[in-house]
Amino acid sequence: MKKLFYLMRAHIRIIALNDFKGGIDDYTRAIEINPKYAAAYINRGVEKVKLQDYKGALDDYTKAIEINPKHANVYYNRGEAKVNLQDYDGAVDDYTKAIEIKPKGYDVYINRGVAKVNLQDYDGAIDDFTKATEANPKYANAYLNRGLAKNALKDYKGAIDDFTRAIEIIPKHEEAYLNRGVAKDALKDHNGAIDDFTKAIKIKPKYAAAYYNRGSVKIVLGQKDSARMDLIKAGELGIPMAYEAIKRFGC
Repeated sequence: MKKLFYLMRAHIRIIALNDFKGGIDDYTRAIEINPKYAAAYINRGVEKVKLQDYKGALDDYTKAIEINPKHANVYYNRGEAKVNLQDYDGAVDDYTKAIEIKPKGYDVYINRGVAKVNLQDYDGAIDDFTKATEANPKYANAYLNRGLAKNALKDYKGAIDDFTRAIEIIPKHEEAYLNRGVAKDALKDHNGAIDDFTKAIKIKPKYAAAYYNRGSVKIVLGQKDSARMDLIKAGELGIPMAYEAIKRFGC
């Protein structure tokens, strides 16, 4: 019964008081009472992630897996911890194990795809993002991520199709507009790119990357005065190389 007391008190500390360290202490006490208490390891790992103790979280998830090797969500959580530790190969392995146990999820395909992108396995990432869209055709970020992977492979037309699909699902998806603009610019559709960057700015008025990209395209079109205004704004919003571009191109 004592282990349940500590488990419940941990929940109260975390939910009511935002006392993550206190919650971790209580999960530790529950584990001391019952070292095979998988739920306590899992919950302690979750709280360690909130404190950015990814190595500690990984150790807890590993212990929980030793106790119950068939818990798909723990492999998923450990994969996230590995991503934060930049162990992308290890993350792919954990997400794959989670899929083997529970094949019907779609978030896990997104996460595995993102890990593959970090390994520059863009084809493998596209396969995973595609599986996510098949599992949930209304998942806008699956199309967004697939578009980004296609951009990396210079499949700009395919990327535009994916970004457009994301926008159809979420009409105010500023990141989809931004990246569709990047793809259009790569295809020399500079005016189309400017339109998309402008839409992104309307949705998110302090979108530094949109100002920077719009300014860069305006330079190509010879609109230096307008480009200068966009690049100054991008610099003010936190992109220092925008000022370098102003000097380099004489805006």
